[in-house]
Amino acid sequence: MAGNHTSIEMTLEDYNNIEISKRTSAIVYLSVVMILGIPGNLLVIIVYFGSLRRRDGTHWMYIRALAITDLLVCTVAIPFELFQQTHQLTFYSGLGCQIFRAVSVHLSLTSSLLLIAMSGNRLRLVCQPLKKQLTPNQGLVTILISVGIAVLFCWPEAALSGISKETLDNNLTGYDCSFSDR
Repeated sequence: MAGNHTSIEMTLEDYNNIEISKRTSAIVYLSVVMILGIPGNLLVIIVYFGSLRRRDGTHWMYIRALAITDLLVCTVAIPFELFQQTHQLTFYSGLGCQIFRAVSVHLSLTSSLLLIAMSGNRLRLVCQPLKKQLTPNQGLVTILISVGIAVLFCWPEAALSGISKETLDNNLTGYDCSFSDR
């Protein structure tokens, strides 16, 4: 009876399903954020772009830019992240990995920088109300600078991202979208 060992042959899909089960909470969280974020940001875009009382103040420009950026996060970055989470060991496209990771970083960083610029504008309005405030053109420049800074900081992600080979049991190799092996 000592030689009666049966080894379980696991496939790459089996290993991938184990990884998915470890990431279930992240997948659920991202799904909820996406499901709530798409209509929420669309509503903000409709209200702030379609207002009968057209306002072109700097604050409105920041809100519009933030809503567009966050809508792109919900429609581009989060679906990619969900795909990556469900294909942890079966992600085969190196170019797709590089592009989407860079876009994800760019959109997230742009969103964060816009919040910082918006907060700075609000701080100036509250703490120095009698001093000259940002004009809409200056607001647009700060938005463009935020996008530019995000580009500067996201290109290394594109350069370093790619397919990483994971050696598994049963002589299997998994392909993960993370830092490239090269």
